[in-house]
Amino acid sequence: MAPAGSPADGVQPYTKAERLLNLLMALRGTRVGLDRDQIRSIVRGYDPDASPDAFERMFERDKDELRAMGVPVVTRTDASGVVTGYRIEGDWALPPLDLTPAELAVLGLAARIWQRAELAPAALNALRKVEAQLGMESAPGGDAPIAGLSADSPALNALIAACSTRTPVSFGYRKAPDQEAEQRHVQPWGVVWWRGHWYLVGHDSDRADVRVFRASRITGSVRPEPEAGAFEVPAGFDARAAIGRFAATDRSVLRVALVPGTGAALRRDATPAGQADDGWDLVDLPVEDLAAGVGRVLALGGAARVLGPEGAVREAAAQLDAIIAGHAAPAPAVGRALPEPGARPPGSAQFSRLLALVPWLVANSGVTVAAAAAHFGVTEEQLLADLASVITSGADDWTLFDIQYWEDGGVIEVIDALELAEPLTLTPDEGLALLVALHALAAVPGGHDRAALESATGKVTAALGAGAPAPGAVTVRVDLPERPVAAVEEALAGGRALELTYLGAVRDAVTHRLVDPIGVVVVDGYSYLRAFCRSAQDLRLFRLDRILDLRVSPEPAGPVTDAAASVEPMAVALSATGRRVVVDLPAGSPVLDRHPVTRRWNLPGGGVRAELPVGDYAWPRGLVLGSAGRVVLREPAWLAEQVLDAARAARAVLPT
Repeated sequence: MAPAGSPADGVQPYTKAERLLNLLMALRGTRVGLDRDQIRSIVRGYDPDASPDAFERMFERDKDELRAMGVPVVTRTDASGVVTGYRIEGDWALPPLDLTPAELAVLGLAARIWQRAELAPAALNALRKVEAQLGMESAPGGDAPIAGLSADSPALNALIAACSTRTPVSFGYRKAPDQEAEQRHVQPWGVVWWRGHWYLVGHDSDRADVRVFRASRITGSVRPEPEAGAFEVPAGFDARAAIGRFAATDRSVLRVALVPGTGAALRRDATPAGQADDGWDLVDLPVEDLAAGVGRVLALGGAARVLGPEGAVREAAAQLDAIIAGHAAPAPAVGRALPEPGARPPGSAQFSRLLALVPWLVANSGVTVAAAAAHFGVTEEQLLADLASVITSGADDWTLFDIQYWEDGGVIEVIDALELAEPLTLTPDEGLALLVALHALAAVPGGHDRAALESATGKVTAALGAGAPAPGAVTVRVDLPERPVAAVEEALAGGRALELTYLGAVRDAVTHRLVDPIGVVVVDGYSYLRAFCRSAQDLRLFRLDRILDLRVSPEPAGPVTDAAASVEPMAVALSATGRRVVVDLPAGSPVLDRHPVTRRWNLPGGGVRAELPVGDYAWPRGLVLGSAGRVVLREPAWLAEQVLDAARAARAVLPT
């Protein structure tokens, strides 16, 4: 098919994806290498009217992007070290994986674990490359027992590499979102994903002890420090066991008054201490951090009061004053919304898809446009745009990809795929996405084939070669309480319903449910019972650590409907409610790590304005009241007014 437009039309017809594809094919097709002048003149997509500096910057970015995707772009020099040109040398194809259908099914299941923007496209691209090589499509049976895996730090790859090579590193680190970063020097022993976050575990050289660092609180770049000397990880050390064991030993005890029948979650951790004269319940609440403990009480609004000790009362007054001041001040203006964190630029994302698309079409020549679009998770319009980009690309006008297709729902036939008949090797991001997802699958119970999972993990690791993380460098920890899991397995084996007493997080109330169990899943790092709730008449997820009592019912379990056929991550479930709030937060707020964000803006004085989907407006109300003024609610205005009134009412009963 003819190119859609030409330079003679006075229109720049080439997208970034097309320019990168043209550059790749030109560098692949030269034996002696192309110098920069030749590249500028023959590779379509570079603006001939651009200044030399503009071309240099664009070419450097393109060259680096090709290398990051596994394309071995080599710089050739003469005897005196002067650069003479560039070409692609060496093998760039994906090594043979020889996966069985069962192993490919497990790989397809693993690729579905990544639900957020960071590594989800990488996992999908990796899967498509493997499918193209094998000429098969993955058909994972059952539902993924884990969802919502995310990469919450740009430092993740550097940390895993340092653990693999046992290279000491240094980085800036904030112990809390509102604290200044301080420099840390660490021997990295392992990287662990736990409860929705990545953590580095290692030996802090300055403190001469083992420390745990949340990766999302690392500021700036991770700098290797090989001059600090090599190190050995202690024999038998398990980085997963280190997570969560560094708890404070000095505790305070708050005296709290609660309205009878409220504060179910707080009562779970407190000791009854009688009753006040006004009929409120008194409890003693042990806390590891005074400010955080006070915030937890204030989050209950008018249902709770801090009575003592004196320092806690002063802290409550200070937090409420900060909330009132923040909401009384005018909202600062913001500019254009920021792109989704971790999302790749559209041109880069399309280029990655094109590199996977061509070999897949070779292996599936004759596929319909609709089927190909569904396979790559794009619309038919986007797939046709991808095809148009491919057929107008190549080394020159005489060597173009020859792919025929019909826009009326017909089939796609590959006549000449040039040198892209074989899929490209996995990039570091793609390899990491698959391996971490496979490790995550191994950490949770499920109906997947354990033998196929182990063998698929070994084959993917071997395909990555030196680029694979060293054993133990990256692990996944999933906390599964034994008693609830055993009860669920017993109910499933016997075809019985489950009776449970559940502590709801948003409304902070204890409810009793009769549910038809489907299984145990992990969403955003937390384990849940997935079941059909008979009272709600809908699919529900019940967090295992909030189940107060669970027993197998004598009643038989009801049939599971088609509506319960898949697990959706919390981001999807919350978005379905249609409820949104807009809040101002510090830049490093844990809310940005733990909660889905649909849009965000930078604030003029630092910090972030974020739009959050919510299931119930009680959640943002408690979030703001317990934030010590760090979170300011902007929209909806009526809810912000309610929060301000609640803060003023709570402040009025405290000493001035």
